[in-house]
Amino acid sequence: MSSISFLQLNLNKCQLAQANLASELTLLNKPFICLLQEPHFNRTQKPSSFNLNSVQCFHGLCTKKLWPRAMIIAAKSLQLSKITSLTSRDTTTITLHNREEETIITAAYQDIKNNHVVYNIDNCLEKASNLNKPIILGIDSNAHSQLWQCETTNQRGQVFEETIATYGIYVCNTGKKDTYSSTIGKSIIDITLVSSTLVDMVSQWYVSDKSTFSDHKLITFLFSSHKQDPVQTRNYEKANWHLFTSNLEKRYDYKTPVGWSTDTIEKEVNKFNAEIKMALDLACPLKTINDKHKPNYWWTTELEVQKAKVDKHHAAWRKFSSYPNTPKANIDEAKKNYVTLKNEYAKMITSAKANAWQKVLTDNGDIYKLDKLIYRREQNNVSLLRGCSSAKDSLAALLDNYFPNSSELTEVEEEVANNNWVRNKDLSSINYINLGKVKEAFLDMEPLNAASDAGIKAIVYQKLPQRMLSRLTDIYRACIRLNHTPAQWCKADVIFLAKNGKTSYDLASSFRPISKFGIPLKGLEKLVKWEIERTALKVKPLFKDQHAYSRIKNTETAILRIIDEIEKGLLRKEYTLVVYLDLKGAFNNLNTDEALKAMATRQIDEDITNWYGSFIKKRVITASLLGVKQTRKVDRGTPQGGVLSPLIWNIVMDELLELLDDGIVIPIAFADDLSIILRGIDETILAEQAEKALNKANEKWLKRYGQEFCPTKCIAVMYTNRRKWIRRPIILKGETIPYKKEAKYLGVILDSKLKGNSHIIKKIGSAKKHLFSYLHAISKTYGPNPRLLKRAYDTIIIPTLLHGCHAFGDQAQTKNIKAKLSSLNRLACLMMAPVAPTTGTTALEVLYDIMPLHCLIEQKASEIMARICDRIPVTWDGLGKLSKNGTIRRWKTRLPKIAKNITITDMIPKELYEERNFKVVTNTKRDQFKEEDGIAVYTDGSVLNGKNVGCGIYIVIPNEVSYKVSHRLNDFSTIFQAEVTALKMAAELLTQEERSENTINFYSDSLSALQALNSLIIKSATVKSCMNSINNLGRVNKVMVRWVKAHINIEGNEIADALAKQGAQAGAGTIINLLPTMNRQKACIREYYYEKWTKEFVLTKQARQTKLFFPKPNKNRSLELLNRSRKDLAMLVMCCTGHNYLRKHRFLQKRIDVSKCRLCEYEEESSLHIISHCPAFELTRIMTFSNQELDLTLVDLDQLLRFIRTTKIGRMLTTEEIQRQ
Repeated sequence: MSSISFLQLNLNKCQLAQANLASELTLLNKPFICLLQEPHFNRTQKPSSFNLNSVQCFHGLCTKKLWPRAMIIAAKSLQLSKITSLTSRDTTTITLHNREEETIITAAYQDIKNNHVVYNIDNCLEKASNLNKPIILGIDSNAHSQLWQCETTNQRGQVFEETIATYGIYVCNTGKKDTYSSTIGKSIIDITLVSSTLVDMVSQWYVSDKSTFSDHKLITFLFSSHKQDPVQTRNYEKANWHLFTSNLEKRYDYKTPVGWSTDTIEKEVNKFNAEIKMALDLACPLKTINDKHKPNYWWTTELEVQKAKVDKHHAAWRKFSSYPNTPKANIDEAKKNYVTLKNEYAKMITSAKANAWQKVLTDNGDIYKLDKLIYRREQNNVSLLRGCSSAKDSLAALLDNYFPNSSELTEVEEEVANNNWVRNKDLSSINYINLGKVKEAFLDMEPLNAASDAGIKAIVYQKLPQRMLSRLTDIYRACIRLNHTPAQWCKADVIFLAKNGKTSYDLASSFRPISKFGIPLKGLEKLVKWEIERTALKVKPLFKDQHAYSRIKNTETAILRIIDEIEKGLLRKEYTLVVYLDLKGAFNNLNTDEALKAMATRQIDEDITNWYGSFIKKRVITASLLGVKQTRKVDRGTPQGGVLSPLIWNIVMDELLELLDDGIVIPIAFADDLSIILRGIDETILAEQAEKALNKANEKWLKRYGQEFCPTKCIAVMYTNRRKWIRRPIILKGETIPYKKEAKYLGVILDSKLKGNSHIIKKIGSAKKHLFSYLHAISKTYGPNPRLLKRAYDTIIIPTLLHGCHAFGDQAQTKNIKAKLSSLNRLACLMMAPVAPTTGTTALEVLYDIMPLHCLIEQKASEIMARICDRIPVTWDGLGKLSKNGTIRRWKTRLPKIAKNITITDMIPKELYEERNFKVVTNTKRDQFKEEDGIAVYTDGSVLNGKNVGCGIYIVIPNEVSYKVSHRLNDFSTIFQAEVTALKMAAELLTQEERSENTINFYSDSLSALQALNSLIIKSATVKSCMNSINNLGRVNKVMVRWVKAHINIEGNEIADALAKQGAQAGAGTIINLLPTMNRQKACIREYYYEKWTKEFVLTKQARQTKLFFPKPNKNRSLELLNRSRKDLAMLVMCCTGHNYLRKHRFLQKRIDVSKCRLCEYEEESSLHIISHCPAFELTRIMTFSNQELDLTLVDLDQLLRFIRTTKIGRMLTTEEIQRQ
């Protein structure tokens, strides 16, 4: 199907605007459809400017006094028909006919003076729903909603949201570019809506900046189906890795070069790559993905047979009609047969689509895959840029913008030969590159991380045999010593990723270039990074307030630091000026020569500095766009996507931060996101000091490193509680930095009062938008399993809401924000099952185990603060009552109570631990065991009742007495900690006995413990302590740590297991206190807030009947409830809550005048009465529940559901047909 260009515009009854649009249409080289509002009509009541002989025109009745306010103009070549019943003054609806499917298209104008907000599109949506046809709507809504990127949602927008949710349609609007602009204001009121089945067929939705001579802007998008080009790929998940490694071992004929030169490196790299590719082609061959069009998921063989019949009878009818002498009766009979079959075919398609979609929803157990089907994320791919007429021009504009001074390569340039030569044995002095570290560098990567070297992923290098890794180690060392990077490693594929939150994506600055280098280069960069951190950064650490790419800091600590400084000023009643600065193309414009000098100043190893300089100056990048490819040589900047780039940037940025940190200015940075903070009692002096600081930075740092502030993107915010203050302009490079009421920093909106309302409301809007996308996939009778829907809400939607919660968690406890958060939870609860609309949010939250969001936000904030609070010092020095103020101080006071005094955990920042005076053996065959000569040490750990933890040690010393030791660990230690502690205690015991020059074999059945000891990177204090103890023992002994399979009657292992269980028993031995794990700390925090929610629920006066079944939140019971079909869940919820269609509830709603039970006429007809007391069901009640006196808190949900089905009251609970009786 060829693509159709859609144009949407409100012409504001302007003849010039309409003439301009008519001229634009003549330039289009493809079919078009224009969805127009408020067009201009001439005196003859016909649209002006359009040649009605060359276009199709549809609109409602036109009179001299009332012109139609909606019109559709389309190309003649399209097969269109007008739907008269859905066409009026403010609505024009047509049908687009094609062979595959008919599509309804509507242009609508929503009069702002009409109180019925969706008065003219309800019928269109209902008609499309009834006919099961997709629909496209172009609407001037005159409404504001966060669903189409407005800042707020007004009352009209809420009505639109409800309509969108009811009919399950999508909002196509992307970006924040205004669609209406006039002297009275700007807004986004023109929207495009499409059915869910058309989402993938709509692309390149865009608001044009061209002049339309109207107060509205032109919206364009394409309606098409795209074919995927065939590609070659490898299925690494099905690779035969045993064949891969064995093939490399068999082919191994490598001889280590006597000496190395740059030519030697190039030859060895080419051989190395060729051997890997050859082995990979055998173990995981390339496969071409067939580009043959696949049938739709709903297509069946029955439809194919029916389609053939329709085509056959259609051909027969056309054939009869073409003969002039054919009797009319024969033609009519042929047409009748065709129409009958066509109608049957349409019904079959409708049924097949419904059944197939229902099967997709109910059978798909992976909610994350389902989310991709349901939720359409914005795809802002690079297309033609503004001012560019071709893909070649657009690609050149992108490369010129991000890679300044780069030169296009038309042919391969030969590198100048380097005559340096080094003997292989001299490379051993580069001891920070060794076999163990090379292996660890690859293991530290994501296995399926793709790179540019022919799509070979990290898992390939993780599976390399030891000989190949040793060979690569030699190449790495030679590269460093000779300051050379192989040509293949210098090549990168550049992709352009869209930046979030941009108003338009037709500018080069709306994208971010990512360079994808090969995995071998990433491995070398990682080794160099580790060495810099171990040496130069140990001597002189990075600036204290640089929070990016750190093992102990992140965006959370950066946000908290800024808030802490702002709070000081607010609490002291001072002014706090924060200038948020934007560096233009920071990474790509970096002066590499000066960056290398900064590395040398930092006393980074000379070989490393020279090697990095040679690499960074001979990079070759390749980028492609819409089939156009271009290759350039780059010698400026650090590549985004490189392993070393962030560290090099931090080293360079350090000089700027130290320059600004003069006691007056407080600089805080996250990579190139820089903010400067000034505090004082005179706002004009603060602005003056800020201007001086920026000018100093410009003169002494920016010019040197090729950087530049972008004044138009910089923002100044004055944080003060005062309403009036003097706005002294801050001038930067002749331009004024604007003052604003709020700024977005690292995804958190910081308003001038530091209230946090705007941030939370924005996050609620984003979460609500995602939640609405699920509604089109759900009906009363089918949809995803409720348990999966809850998981989607908990793990996909809620995390978007929780970003920055540690900054404004307290604000979520206010009445206004609580109400907004509750509305979001309510939407999620109503999505689970088709329950009564009056069902209370409090009841549904308990039934589904969905914690109220104000509690959840506080819980997540507690988890974050428990992790980072100690990394941020308390700098607020207030006195008296004010000393308790400040976010950090408040959390430091709260956390001991919330986390049950667990403020320090076993987790430590990632650390490279190189010393190994022992060897770990984990490849012992599972069915074979042989005790080695020397001292044998068997260790084990045990956990009883999920709480009591112990470890056991059994030491066998030849010709001496054996040792049996049991230790009790503090409660809630993990089995992993017990296993590691057992190894540690055994090593310390042997060290205390001053054992030396012995062969000592440790045997443990914990593979995870041994893998932790074998890893160069450690994150646990327990593991680090154990490694220290074993290393001390290994300095004077030969120590081996071996893995053995558990419970295969190995005597020593069984004894150690019995000792561990003995240690875990209550009252056994001295307790060894270990630091609790991070997971234990989180469990305590979650337990605290679960109890808080429970208290709130018990004390509330709402959900009285629900409390009879669920007296408090119960995870297990809620899981049992959710693990049912939507229909069964709805019946159970209506039964438990009392919100259903029985007489009592309808009487309370004043829908009927009587509430007595229709079966017994004794009591009010409610679900509680029918289940517990109604004599009509006494026998059924006894047979189902086995007793007459029911404890509703313990009633089995399966029995309750069986009772509902047996008594056939399910229909009475869940249908409104009773109301019509």
